[in-house]
Amino acid sequence: MPAPIPLKMLYAGLACALLSGPASAAEPYPDAIASDPARLGWMVGSPPPPERQVRFDDGSYFRFPQLRWSVSNFRQLMPTMNISRGLDAPAPLERALRTDIDALTFLPLGYQGPRSYYEFPQTVRPEGRHGEAFHYRTANADALGWIIARVSGRSVAQLLSERIWSQLGAEQDAYISVDASGTPFAGGGMNAGLRDLARFGELMRNGGRHNGQQVIPQAVVDDIRAGASREDFAKAGYDLLQGWSYRNMWWVTHNPNGAFMARGVYGQALYIDPAAEMVIARFASHPVAANAASDPTSLPAYAALARHLMSR
Repeated sequence: MPAPIPLKMLYAGLACALLSGPASAAEPYPDAIASDPARLGWMVGSPPPPERQVRFDDGSYFRFPQLRWSVSNFRQLMPTMNISRGLDAPAPLERALRTDIDALTFLPLGYQGPRSYYEFPQTVRPEGRHGEAFHYRTANADALGWIIARVSGRSVAQLLSERIWSQLGAEQDAYISVDASGTPFAGGGMNAGLRDLARFGELMRNGGRHNGQQVIPQAVVDDIRAGASREDFAKAGYDLLQGWSYRNMWWVTHNPNGAFMARGVYGQALYIDPAAEMVIARFASHPVAANAASDPTSLPAYAALARHLMSR
């Protein structure tokens, strides 16, 4: 179902129509059946073949018959920002679907770098030798997302919804940023409500179970909590994370409580302490991206709260 279109998008589309002049009455167009997006297979594949890609930056999203796909998938064509609907029941509202023209955009002048999340990993070069020491790279998560999409035939966003998010009893939709060809940013593009992030933490704390259902296999959670080589991790030089390791995209403390966590830039965190039966979901906007700037405060705070809960 098309989303409401802001007036400025309508004006931009109208201006384009006026500047381009009237279309020729003799110009041939495929009919409704021949132009059906599902029949034509737009944006199917990981990645889609070039002749079946619909892109924002080259204007193909606005050409017919690609237009029939893009008007129903516009949020996949550029980075988006969600406006939460809140937690109350929606009020009834009469509606009339519109066919307004979507907005236009542009790329910076002279940019020659990667234009999609599939293109970026191809520019990454090795640093160090594989298996020699731990080294964190966001591009690894991008590559993993690519593999998952290729094997499953589903995008990362679709799989997250089907396998995890729709199984949590979440209060709100989550959303994920995408590149110009609609590929989700697996390395850090997901956005969610704080309470829903805590729900995911509870899922992990309970061994992958929610409401009597095994959403994530217990063996997967156990493998994460077991961690990896502390010796290899120590070589990475994380002075504030001594004794830790990194396993399956999770940071493992190896402390007496068996705590493990997901860590993001600017202080984002999901800290899980099984012994204290504690999950901390934290959104933050620390001025420094690296966690080393906030760890001296946040990590002791998490540990202190766990001790407090266990002493009651």
